[in-house]
Amino acid sequence: MAINLDLKTPGQIINGLQQGMFAKLCKVTPSGSLEARKLSNGVMLYWRVTIGGKTERVAIGNYDSTAAPKSHKPTEKGFSIQAGIRAAEMLAQRHHDNRDIGGHRALVEAEAEAKRKAVEDAVEALRLAELARLEAERYTLHNLLIHYCDYLEALGRRSHKDARSIFKIHVFDAWPEIDALPANQVTGEQIADMMRRLLELGKGRTANKLRSYVRAAYQVALGARSKASVPLHFKAYRVSTNPGADTVPDESQNNPDKRPLSAEELQQYWQSIKGVPGFKGAVLRLHLLTGGQRIEQLVNMRTGNLRDGLHNPRHSES
Repeated sequence: MAINLDLKTPGQIINGLQQGMFAKLCKVTPSGSLEARKLSNGVMLYWRVTIGGKTERVAIGNYDSTAAPKSHKPTEKGFSIQAGIRAAEMLAQRHHDNRDIGGHRALVEAEAEAKRKAVEDAVEALRLAELARLEAERYTLHNLLIHYCDYLEALGRRSHKDARSIFKIHVFDAWPEIDALPANQVTGEQIADMMRRLLELGKGRTANKLRSYVRAAYQVALGARSKASVPLHFKAYRVSTNPGADTVPDESQNNPDKRPLSAEELQQYWQSIKGVPGFKGAVLRLHLLTGGQRIEQLVNMRTGNLRDGLHNPRHSES
């Protein structure tokens, strides 16, 4: 006598399964059915549904024959029949509620796309973080000040030697933690602390010179965005503020330390040097006629810096 499969219980159907075969256990609402498949290591439960004329099976989990038959919660080993039915119904309801956008298949594709996008975003975030780390290591205050000194040297400015000396002693060696910061993270307060240390050491003029050089270095970096003559690598520091400009110089150090000559004294000095012959006399007269400039500035002066007539001997003897 043939056995009517419709009268068999889900447990009986599972027990009669051959390896690799699928069997329908029961229908689920609102759509689809619960199926089982015999595998070499046990039985797997599935929700089966037909979408657009195509059959799809969604794995629910392993069947646990030792679980309480009426339990709706899965065990560590797997699902009871009732727990499997409940899981299949949840999948079916989710499919039904989203059928206007394609149901289960569209949801799976959307979830896969979301995971792919999440992985891409995570990879991009890691790339940007690594780039930021490398930039932070490369575009430090230390390197900005070095580049500034190199820039001064390339322009023929002898002040690059003085700047290098001040930066090495009073920034690189004295403030290694600030020196290693990204240049665009250095604050005016930190520069002021550097100046304060020098003031406390009685080096007020050096404090002002340090401020001046730091301010100038940042000004060059800021100008790189609009001034084509500034080397491109200054632009990479991405500075948007000038911490040196946020500090105030020590005005007490700016007072002249020498008494200027009176008009009468200037006349006497001119009379004493106007007759000095040769190169020495010419230099002394040029020094006075150019306003008593520093010797270094005179040495660096080019004929292009002079107006017509200033280098004419007739003017220097009048």
